[in-house]
Amino acid sequence: MRYLLGTELLAPADLALGLAAVCWGYLTMRVQTRFFRVASGDGRGGPKTR
Repeated sequence: MRYLLGTELLAPADLALGLAAVCWGYLTMRVQTRFFRVASGDGRGGPKTR
């Protein structure tokens, strides 16, 4: 498959950097949803339209 797509394996340092970026994004979203919940009742984050 690598030959077909013309890709290469990542170097260990690049792989670690990518993994750290994914973990950072995941943790950021978890903190955001835990501490900055939306107060509106529609669950979408927008203003109430009633």
